[in-house]
Amino acid sequence: MKRPPFFIIGILLTIFFAVTFPMALIFPLWIFVSLYREPLQRVFAGRARMFLLAGMVFGLVIEVFAILDNVGEPVSVSEVTLFHPQALPDLMVAFFYYLSLIGVWYLFLRKVALTPGAVMIVGGLFGVIVEQDGAMLRAIVEHGLVGVLMAAFVFFVHGLYPMLAYQLTFENFSTDRTPPRWWHWPLAFAVLWMGALVFMLPGGVLYFVFGLLGI
Repeated sequence: MKRPPFFIIGILLTIFFAVTFPMALIFPLWIFVSLYREPLQRVFAGRARMFLLAGMVFGLVIEVFAILDNVGEPVSVSEVTLFHPQALPDLMVAFFYYLSLIGVWYLFLRKVALTPGAVMIVGGLFGVIVEQDGAMLRAIVEHGLVGVLMAAFVFFVHGLYPMLAYQLTFENFSTDRTPPRWWHWPLAFAVLWMGALVFMLPGGVLYFVFGLLGI
């Protein structure tokens, strides 16, 4: 990828989305990570567990985009689109959410050599199903093309952070992992559900504490 034109496109998209639609900053993020993949790979070089760090970084960056996207929105909207309508509590819950999902991805990818593209597809489809308790699936049925576009955006939001983390740390994983088979795709999907169940414990504790504190 040649840097100058894509770098300029990334800058322009960053400025445009920062003003109009901060959640869409995931796209210039993708561009810049692609442009600077080699130096970023050196940052996250080493053991496969660096995937955990990279995944947390990208997950929380995307969560910050979501928080920025909700600035000025009514609490009733932020309660639906964020883990919590206040920024700091939201990031606290998000930390454990992304840790749970990246954690199970890590355990799975240590054994099975899925491609980064497969990770994005599985993660994206999982996100479409769980986002707002299935709201994206209902949107597809109720709103047709508009619903499909909404679901496609959610797909990128949820599929991008594990894919980028995996791209940057792919060489860190063992070369003798199990080659991917068709049934590894639904298995990976099931593993993500396990991660979501794991998240329920720390997430539930945090919401309980927030309730006690009146946050």
